[in-house]
Amino acid sequence: MTDFKNPNIIPDMPVRVFIFEDHWMCREALVSVLNKEKEVEVLGATGNVREGIEEVARTRPEVVLMDIRFHGENLGIGATSTIKDKLPETNVIIFTEFPDEDTLQSAVKAGASGFLLKREVQDPDILINAIRAVHHGDAYMTPSMTSKILKVIKRLTDNSKYELTKRELQILKLITDGNDNKKIAKELDIETRTVANHVSNILFKLNVKNRTEAAAVARKEGIIE
Repeated sequence: MTDFKNPNIIPDMPVRVFIFEDHWMCREALVSVLNKEKEVEVLGATGNVREGIEEVARTRPEVVLMDIRFHGENLGIGATSTIKDKLPETNVIIFTEFPDEDTLQSAVKAGASGFLLKREVQDPDILINAIRAVHHGDAYMTPSMTSKILKVIKRLTDNSKYELTKRELQILKLITDGNDNKKIAKELDIETRTVANHVSNILFKLNVKNRTEAAAVARKEGIIE
């Protein structure tokens, strides 16, 4: 997981971002803040989930900032799942003021890579750091979300240990062999961004901060022979 204050990763080109936000004032504020950042290109913003999913499919952003509740319903979880199914290389950051553990568990299962509690995002740098982090395949969360997500992950792993998919196991094996994302992508004939997304999911499921720790857990737990 990326450090809350200092994921010192600077992308070579602006990260393409799409925003799903139920409240128009918050939506406009997010667009305004992010448009001032050279590292980010805002492709669009919406409060309509169905239209947003269509726009995401058309514009193919690298990162989606996703509210959970729309008109009182948790539509953001389904939207996250749909986006990840259609565009697995797109990373989703949950941006919410309703962080109950059941909803967060659904978000983790849907494939979200970042978790921001709205009231904790008091500085534009937090948004930028989160976007940088998930774009490079890391997990990111604001402080109070960390303990909640860790509880969610523990619950998931208690239910069925680590629940790694076949592809995640392949990538974890290649990580333990010392391969970086580009080498893994070439080996498996997939995009580098797709590898980064899988790595992010692996870190979440193993409850570790980085690739080195993931490799150590894989060996210790006998996940990789």
